[in-house]
Amino acid sequence: VTINNNGTQTGFGGTNTPSFFAFNDNSQNASNDTATKLAFRTEVWDVGGVYDHGTYKFTPGFTGKSNISCGFWSYDAQSKIYRHDVMLYKNGSQLTSFENRFTSSDTTAIRKWIDFNMNVSHDDNDYFEVYGLFATTDSGSADIISSSGNTTQYFNYFTAFKIIE
Repeated sequence: VTINNNGTQTGFGGTNTPSFFAFNDNSQNASNDTATKLAFRTEVWDVGGVYDHGTYKFTPGFTGKSNISCGFWSYDAQSKIYRHDVMLYKNGSQLTSFENRFTSSDTTAIRKWIDFNMNVSHDDNDYFEVYGLFATTDSGSADIISSSGNTTQYFNYFTAFKIIE
């Protein structure tokens, strides 16, 4: 990088693309204590065509690093959610897990939020998926709440962008 005394710079470069942002516009039901692939069906943008909204996979298309984020609400009107996990899978295997645990005395546990944000290294053909796992006091299913369907409220999302090296 060169910074000239006239205030102009050279040597900077790169873009944070490819990138995508997807959300789920339909509630999704998940069985108790079972890892469930999260269906982020609707793309807000997909620069580089790296997200498949049919298989819910992010495939970077380049070798390097990406920042991956996800967040979503779960809901169970019949009981309390005492475990709420989100898992990032790479090439079909769990890469990491982010976990929330609650007690049965938590009276607000019928609806819970969880999210993650992390940087990952990958090859061009690696792929990433997001799974959720819920446990309820009645062993019943939970719902992943749908987003509002407009561009002002996303109750759940999956997004990634290239990290410039």
